[in-house]
Amino acid sequence: RQAPTFIAVGAAHLPGELGLIALLRKAGFEVSVVPATYTGYKDQFEALPLKPLPWTSYTEPALGLVYELPLKPNALQNIGKSGQEMKMAIDVGTGYSYMVMGMELPPTATLKEGTEEYFFELMEKNYLQSMEDKGEFELVRSQSLEMSYGVGRETELKEENQDIHIRMRSFLSERGLIFLGIFGQGID
Repeated sequence: RQAPTFIAVGAAHLPGELGLIALLRKAGFEVSVVPATYTGYKDQFEALPLKPLPWTSYTEPALGLVYELPLKPNALQNIGKSGQEMKMAIDVGTGYSYMVMGMELPPTATLKEGTEEYFFELMEKNYLQSMEDKGEFELVRSQSLEMSYGVGRETELKEENQDIHIRMRSFLSERGLIFLGIFGQGID
């Protein structure tokens, strides 16, 4: 109460009987609004061209996987029931999110020849069911991928209202199961 004080808080903390404005006034403080002024300072940055980020290689030694992302991924522990680590990178500039996850298969886990397609169809179905509570996603495309180190599947989903696309590639090799994904608005 000896000198003027400037306090900045989020708008949700201000209104109501238990809001910051009412509580400060009840305590005897004088509260006044500081009107925002337009300086034009941000306009000089909007004109700057966006520079694409350089893509960098990362490795998952246990799975023999090398992949590239436009920024360093962060590890998210204990994803789902598998307890596996998922790595994620979010590019705020483009609005795209990138995901990489791998699961080592135990030595006794093998799929019979020809059952890989069924395995991927089952995974796809389970993923679609898990996405139901996150919006109205529909399957846009699903196709098999033949790679030198294993078989795979590319799946694309789209959420109509937000124009959000999810594109995933899943690979099954003798070392394990690998998921690569990108999601965001307007992915081609």
